[in-house]
Amino acid sequence: MLPSEAQSSAAAKILQVHRSSGTKLGIPSGIPPRRFRGADTVAIRKSPGFTVDRRGTVREWPIEELTEINGQMTALGPWIEGTQPLKAEQIDIETLKIIASAADTLKNLSFPLDGFYQRAFRRTPPGGGLFVFPPVLASWMRESAPLNMLEHEWERWTHPDLIGKNGGRDGGEASWSHSLGVLAWRMITGTDPFADERGEERRERIRRRVMPPPELYRPGIASEPSAFITASLGSIAGGLKKRPGIEAWRQTLKQWETAGLPELLGTNRVNWEQNQKVIQENAAGKFRLMEKRLRTRRWMRCSGWKFLGLTAVLAVILPFVSAPIRSALGPPVTAGMPPIEVAETYYRAVSDLDAETMSDCLYRKAGKSDRRQVDMIYVTHRVRQGYEGLPDLPAAAQWLADGRPELPPGIWPWGVTNLRINTLPDGRIEARYLFWMPAESGNIEEADSQSTPRIDILTFKEHRRSWRITDIQRSSP
Repeated sequence: MLPSEAQSSAAAKILQVHRSSGTKLGIPSGIPPRRFRGADTVAIRKSPGFTVDRRGTVREWPIEELTEINGQMTALGPWIEGTQPLKAEQIDIETLKIIASAADTLKNLSFPLDGFYQRAFRRTPPGGGLFVFPPVLASWMRESAPLNMLEHEWERWTHPDLIGKNGGRDGGEASWSHSLGVLAWRMITGTDPFADERGEERRERIRRRVMPPPELYRPGIASEPSAFITASLGSIAGGLKKRPGIEAWRQTLKQWETAGLPELLGTNRVNWEQNQKVIQENAAGKFRLMEKRLRTRRWMRCSGWKFLGLTAVLAVILPFVSAPIRSALGPPVTAGMPPIEVAETYYRAVSDLDAETMSDCLYRKAGKSDRRQVDMIYVTHRVRQGYEGLPDLPAAAQWLADGRPELPPGIWPWGVTNLRINTLPDGRIEARYLFWMPAESGNIEEADSQSTPRIDILTFKEHRRSWRITDIQRSSP
């Protein structure tokens, strides 16, 4: 008998196929037979799908037959009654738990599906769990999918640099953590953490972790889940020093389920509404700072290099006019910040090679050597990128959190780590940190020599309703 399309959507499609041995569930691969002839069908049939119920129990779904239907190679297996497409906007804590269980299973397979692919998941009937397509088949489907479908079903949930990391030996653990973080973010805030952008713009946001704090949309969210989610997306916060793994996600989701979503979002806590406006304003201020840096980088990439030579000349000949001109264009990003927050912003800008934000934190000639060094590293590396095709300098904090992975020749971690800021009795700010920059030895194995412990004593002055650093006294412990 001819197959019938039992259920379909933009997210996934299955077929109901009638055989003499009974009704079968068919998964179209999207691949024509002539291309499929070169595939290792034995390996595909050894990569079964599976179901995961609400208790985390995993049952295998075998591929019984590969056949051509409607001009596509289709995998047939046991019929599962009542499955429905899995829609990300309908995911709750219980569904996240099941996805985390599926990820734990997938990481142990020979061909892991490293990250959330929406088309490869279907809900099983109410009270059930999830049906996960065979991972090798899902990979084929992903490769043949149109670009617009791929952006919606795959790229919006995955990190571009974590797919297949370590040759797949980690089972896609870091990528799955990112996917779970994006899904949890959407569940809690109802928004996309990376501004719903596509293509290279979205990948840039992900790599630079340009996302609003969850408190901007859910000011009552507890600090622990907020920090856990943002750490999964690569922003180390709340005492978390690295991206949590799948097991950490499974344990955390159990805690969230026990606590209940209202408590997680703060709707059961007393008087948090009184602080809602302040929390949202602080979150919005931090996000505006990130957005400003991103816009500056995008402008430099698209148009700024046309004027690089002229800018360099002006910077040498007329340094005394640069600050007045910049100040006249608008308020500094530090407007309204207390001194200790200005200090945090300053060291973050050093790590980001963001000379513009550094200047907003400084008064006149203060920090002149820091600005000169950042300008030198930024311009020198940009020139090398143009001639040698080098990647961006890795942030030292992220490089350490990733376990000090091997870097390409000529690339070194850069920036500030282990930052501790305190207010001294006389009102000045003390900053203790490690400063990372290219090692003179040129040997990545001597990575410890790249970091220098520093102690800075910062003096501040209020200038035009903004606190700025007027002096930096630097020493080594």
